[in-house]
Amino acid sequence: MGRAIALNKRIVNEATPEGLLRLVADELPNFNDVNVATAFSTFNKLCGSRSFPLNIAADDGFRGLMALARTMCADGRLKARELANLTHAVAKMSAAGKLAAADADVQDMLAALEERVVHVASDMKPQEVSNTVYSFAVLGREPGAAARGALEAAVMRVGPDMVPQAVANTAWSFATLGLMPGAEARAALEVAVVRTSPSMKPQELANTLWSVLALTATRDLPLPACYPSLWWAACGLDVGSFKDEGRRMMYHAHMIHTELVSGDVLEEVTFPPWIMHEAREAWMRNIRHDVTVSNSHKAVASIIGELGIRCELECLSDCGCFSVDIVVPDDDIALEFDGPTHFINTSNGGKGGAPGQASRTSTKTPKTELRDKFLWRRYRTVLFVPFFEWDALQGSAARKVYVAAKLRAAGVSVPA
Repeated sequence: MGRAIALNKRIVNEATPEGLLRLVADELPNFNDVNVATAFSTFNKLCGSRSFPLNIAADDGFRGLMALARTMCADGRLKARELANLTHAVAKMSAAGKLAAADADVQDMLAALEERVVHVASDMKPQEVSNTVYSFAVLGREPGAAARGALEAAVMRVGPDMVPQAVANTAWSFATLGLMPGAEARAALEVAVVRTSPSMKPQELANTLWSVLALTATRDLPLPACYPSLWWAACGLDVGSFKDEGRRMMYHAHMIHTELVSGDVLEEVTFPPWIMHEAREAWMRNIRHDVTVSNSHKAVASIIGELGIRCELECLSDCGCFSVDIVVPDDDIALEFDGPTHFINTSNGGKGGAPGQASRTSTKTPKTELRDKFLWRRYRTVLFVPFFEWDALQGSAARKVYVAAKLRAAGVSVPA
């Protein structure tokens, strides 16, 4: 035990990615479960370094560390706290673009971690439950039924002890993955929202408010009783306390409230005075400036032009609140090219995931579902080109036939 403690201190105190990789290579056979989790957490802390590998999953030493994590999941050595910390570090590194989550070894490790969740979720403390659910959401990976059940049971158990951040992250995670918790877990989370919302920080409040509305709108359910308490808490906050991301989320929440949801509690809501000013401006500013035109967008637009049909790339909707990939103005059509980030990954035990891997499905993320709902209210027809359909087409002729068929089905006059 003394050697493991000393080794943990060395891991924590390592100041460079290169140094930590050398330490892992030299000492890996001596690592216990705490050392493994600490190593992942330290790599996460160091991933902002200029010398951090572009994809650390390609490093042999790091692969050895992942293999050891898999082994510890299989033989039961990895405990609840260590699993939560390890999974959280993997998610953060992936979000930072320093760990390729699609790598086969990473997927194998994630599958092992998910299987281990089933056995240790009952031992998790509130923050550990929150971090684990949050990690799956950041990775865009829907856990299988067994892991979901274990985590929902854990939420029911620890809900009364969750701090505001844990409540906000848990709610955001379920909504991001489009997972509606079971009735008991949902009730426990709603009670926790009412209890913690008065003391939530601005971003925590924005995350929670968006989450409640996103799940309600995409799953066609009435708003929960806890909903008005979130707006009440928002009214007590100054807009200056929100960062730009928080302001955008608050305005997105306002739009969902106004256009996409129903329920008796709507009448109980009072909006903060800044929602239609600073929050709206933050949303509109992002719509105007955060524009990326991919090669795929250009290719689809080029084909539409070749068919003799006028179209516009990255066109603002009339209300100015949405930027559409391609608009066919004469026929009032919006067309969205949906890349991989618009779809949910399912894991082993989910909706078709292969063993040891994650599978990208045709299930859209709630964020994308919300976009679609808003666009359908603004255009006569909304068309979608999923990346997996586009990539399966061989050659420009096949793609031209595909686009023409979509336009004809939408009532556009397309030359033979």
